[in-house]
Amino acid sequence: MTVSWLADWYCGECGSSGQERFEDETSVEAGHDCDEDGGPGSISWDGRAECGECGWVQETDFADDCWVASGHVCEDESAVPAGVER
Repeated sequence: MTVSWLADWYCGECGSSGQERFEDETSVEAGHDCDEDGGPGSISWDGRAECGECGWVQETDFADDCWVASGHVCEDESAVPAGVER
């Protein structure tokens, strides 16, 4: 399985944001120390997972400092050209 994620994070306290790329089945953390109220801030993520084998795509939101796993099981062994969705 070759699923990777591209996700944007946003701090609801101070408005800071960033983007991360990571592999499936991993724990994600923005690593943002918010200057507002001296705390970690309120981080939310908006992510997109994509399988490099079959072109499957999933978009979802998730919380900071959590385990992210798509649950995708690739059953198609044929490659899909870039830009083609199934």
